[in-house]
Amino acid sequence: MKNMKMRKKLILSFAIVAALTAVLGTLAIIVMRSVDTTYTDIAEGEMPGLYYLGQAQADLRGERSEMRAMLIYVTRGEVEAYQAKVGSLQKNRESLRENMRSFRELIEDQPTAVENYNKLQTLYESYS
Repeated sequence: MKNMKMRKKLILSFAIVAALTAVLGTLAIIVMRSVDTTYTDIAEGEMPGLYYLGQAQADLRGERSEMRAMLIYVTRGEVEAYQAKVGSLQKNRESLRENMRSFRELIEDQPTAVENYNKLQTLYESYS
């Protein structure tokens, strides 16, 4: 390296930097593809199910709230307010059924998830 001219040293240095950049760029592209594949698997596989479960959870919370309000209205003798809550409760339950139906369609090919879903469905039916 001592006997090389400055021009050759510079060219060799830039060539080494360019080669390292190419190697790192290639590795980055490979890793990005892997991340993209994982993201797609999650977004298309798990996320829709989580969305429907989240909606079902919100529906259950709403149902509890409606039932609590109905009990208050019954004890106070407020019949009209009670009847309004009955209608609201029915809408909430339909929304819950629809979200659970959509979730069930997403887990058709997962036996353990279907088994857990059926247990949850049984518990809900005994609750309501």
